[in-house]
Amino acid sequence: MSDLSGLQTALSSAGGCPETELADFRSFASQLPGAWWYKDATGRYLYVNPAAAQSIGRPALEILGRTDAELLPKHVAAALSAHDERVRRTGENLEVFEEIPDNDGGTRHWYSAKFPLVGPNDSGEPGTAGFAIDVTSVMRRVRDAEGMLQQILDAMTDMVFLKGEHSRLEWANKAFLATYGMTVTQLKGIVDAPFTAADHTQQYVKDDLYVFSTGRSLEIPEEPLTCHDGKVLTVHTVKVPIFDSYGQVKKTLGVSRDITDRKRLELELRHAQKLESVGRLASGIAHEINTPIQFIGDEMHFIRAAFEDVLALCDKYQLFVQRAAGGAVSAADVAEIRDAEARAGLAFVSKNVRPALDAIQEGTTRVTALVRALTEFGHPDQGERCEADINFELTNTLSVSNNELKYVADVELDLGTLPRVLCYPGDLKQVFLNLLLNAAHSIADVCARTGQRGRIKITTRALQDKVVVSISDTGTGIPEDLRSKIFDPFFTTKEVGKGIGQGLTMARMIVVEKHQGSLTFDTETGVGTTFHVALPHAGDTPETPGFSSPDAQGEPA
Repeated sequence: MSDLSGLQTALSSAGGCPETELADFRSFASQLPGAWWYKDATGRYLYVNPAAAQSIGRPALEILGRTDAELLPKHVAAALSAHDERVRRTGENLEVFEEIPDNDGGTRHWYSAKFPLVGPNDSGEPGTAGFAIDVTSVMRRVRDAEGMLQQILDAMTDMVFLKGEHSRLEWANKAFLATYGMTVTQLKGIVDAPFTAADHTQQYVKDDLYVFSTGRSLEIPEEPLTCHDGKVLTVHTVKVPIFDSYGQVKKTLGVSRDITDRKRLELELRHAQKLESVGRLASGIAHEINTPIQFIGDEMHFIRAAFEDVLALCDKYQLFVQRAAGGAVSAADVAEIRDAEARAGLAFVSKNVRPALDAIQEGTTRVTALVRALTEFGHPDQGERCEADINFELTNTLSVSNNELKYVADVELDLGTLPRVLCYPGDLKQVFLNLLLNAAHSIADVCARTGQRGRIKITTRALQDKVVVSISDTGTGIPEDLRSKIFDPFFTTKEVGKGIGQGLTMARMIVVEKHQGSLTFDTETGVGTTFHVALPHAGDTPETPGFSSPDAQGEPA
């Protein structure tokens, strides 16, 4: 409240002063802005300045000695009398906003300050004095501003909402109300809609509590929002604290943006890029399959020819056994058997058939592994994270990309023992493929100038709270003036037709946004580059506000 003690002292002094001093005070009060008045303990006016008389709509002489009930409409007089009675009863100052009819049939808004005062003619029971300032124009401007703000917020497609203490909704814009199928009246006071899943509501309340207790904003990249028709949206939500004049958090303002279609398009784009990568690698993959198929065919041809000779020898053996059973075996029969054995090349067959069968098995295994790797690489994720072996995903990706790497670089694997990681395996394989192909292309540029093969080293390590995958190359390195741009969309250093500048952009989005990890690099021009992919352990991800799954985080309500 305002400090009214000085004014109270002045009026009390004036009330006990000679008539000339009281006249001086009244003259002074008549020049002050706003309405001034003094009432006795029964509520009768003993003094009003011209502005007060004008606000009541009567000459001052008609006001003095009368009460509000005799001068104003019943409901207005009752409100003013209640304020006066409260001041007299409590002996405390009171500041209020009051509405009083004007002479034109309208209503004017006043800011009033009232306080108890004992005058010279009172019996010791306090009267009330006060002043009021006409704030009608201010209130009108405030209402106009509020109306404009409401129109602006209702024009937004984003869902905007306001929550008070205990996470209860107080207001929402048109987009939010349409999503919930409610009016502001229906919405006000509820924690969340009855059709929202209980575990979602619990998370919403936890997020609100975080904002209230810390006074910090909260961004939830992805979280579910259930509509009144049962449809579940994916939204990006930001919550910010609203402070009072004392710096205390009083409300939470939230803004939720529907990113359902964007997430679907991103998923389709990632899958399309994955298939595009497979397409780019198709000729190499075909060659990788063709090589074992060729030696499988050669070995099968050898085994077929050897088998035919052995079958002919078996026929000779059967005839020889029949003759031996009849006691009619001659030296000529034995010589015929020896000749058939020589033609069949039994020593050669027995020496080479087993290695041929081993080669066929090895080739079949290689083809099977390559087809399996290709199938797994091209298979879209199911939309949910799962625990995966990062070393397995790396070797799988290496199988698919080997034909792109083997002509320019030797690949060195240094795979540590890793815990399983909660992730989207298909997306991470796309990241690894992009990094491996970039390394191969960088080394190819060096090979074109020097004729020397390069080296790609893949290292995995488990640190205290994360798994780190490092992919190093002996390529050209990244020039210093380009290092700040390599993650920018559509930025590429490759010639037209060899890249569109989306690989590293998508890789960073997958690692940072979808997995809450990091993608960094070390580079030296002319020496090479190392990219580091850091991912949280499965089950060891630090607890943060918002939903734990990147496809279902936080709260819009």
